[in-house]
Amino acid sequence: RLCSLGNAANCIPDHARLCLDLRARTDSVLSQLAERAKAAVIGAARDAGASAGCIREESTAAAVYDKGLVEQARASIEEVLGQALPPICTPGSEDFHFYRSLAGIPTVYIGLGAGMRGGLHRPDMTFDTLALEDGTAILSTLVRRLL
Repeated sequence: RLCSLGNAANCIPDHARLCLDLRARTDSVLSQLAERAKAAVIGAARDAGASAGCIREESTAAAVYDKGLVEQARASIEEVLGQALPPICTPGSEDFHFYRSLAGIPTVYIGLGAGMRGGLHRPDMTFDTLALEDGTAILSTLVRRLL
């Protein structure tokens, strides 16, 4: 997907807005990444004889999972499906992770293959809705384990 600054490829705009979606595995690395991005934008503008300002409009917490919940989730997946893949690290972050960072609530994500097509966050994304039944069974099993 292409993104451009300004209205036409051969015009130099008076103003431009650059939006970045930064993600990291820890909150401290995410903060460092944001500071470095800000320094790079301001430095690049200065080097081009322009000026820039940065506004951090929103931020999400990093995806940090509770190790005990990860193990309980793995056991629940194995109970329902017979096997589980090893956990993966993802740079994904979203408001879900505020439960951990703001409220201290342990978190875990469960990935479930569902034959997705079209890609996340796309209007043409589709998946096999029967996978929701497996997901419901896994989450129910996990809740029973935790109670």
